[in-house]
Amino acid sequence: MLATDLAPPPERSIVFARFDVGRMPSASGCYALATFDHRVVYVGQTQDLNQRMRQHLADDEKQAKTPWGVAHRVYYRQCAVSGLSDLESAWVDQFRLANHGRLPHFNKIEPPSG
Repeated sequence: MLATDLAPPPERSIVFARFDVGRMPSASGCYALATFDHRVVYVGQTQDLNQRMRQHLADDEKQAKTPWGVAHRVYYRQCAVSGLSDLESAWVDQFRLANHGRLPHFNKIEPPSG
């Protein structure tokens, strides 16, 4: 599934690299890590997008190659904390529908329900 197909759509995207992370807001939101050709490899939620991206960039696993390539962009949508679980669940459900029930490559567990 392409990050650009998520609904509601991500509001912005940046390159998944240390030099771009400073442009991410320190706000709550949901995000999708995607390859160069926009394929989703991870969906998550956080109360601080900037801090969470710094954590992912320090994680060797999130830097690893997947069958579709490496994470190259972060697509994100700011969201109130009260809506994080619903938005994350919606994005993961869309991915699963498009991918025969599978989770994104780096997701290990189901997202919490809202």
